[in-house]
Amino acid sequence: MTPRLLVRIRSVLLAISAVFLLSVIAVGLRRDHRVESGFVALQTGAAAQDVLASLGRPSQTNGSCATYGARPQDHCDHVLVWRSSFAPILTRYWLVFVDAAGKMQATSRQVPH
Repeated sequence: MTPRLLVRIRSVLLAISAVFLLSVIAVGLRRDHRVESGFVALQTGAAAQDVLASLGRPSQTNGSCATYGARPQDHCDHVLVWRSSFAPILTRYWLVFVDAAGKMQATSRQVPH
């Protein structure tokens, strides 16, 4: 391989890597925006299925309602957790507390300090 060809290959690989990285960032930003937009529109008493339809699949379902230092309602059965697409770099979490009947009781937003 000639040095000119190696430079050309390296340039193409760098361009492909840059496009890939920008695409990943764009998808992450879009997802976080969708979760935030849906989160602010949630209403207490909404069915958990409606929450999932609005926010998408949670990152985690936690049986302990005292997660991330939040103080939930007494009737909490579990908490649905959405982590930022950029976690752990950006430690942002959206929490939805659900009762045993599958109704949303409360929400909490955990953001970096």
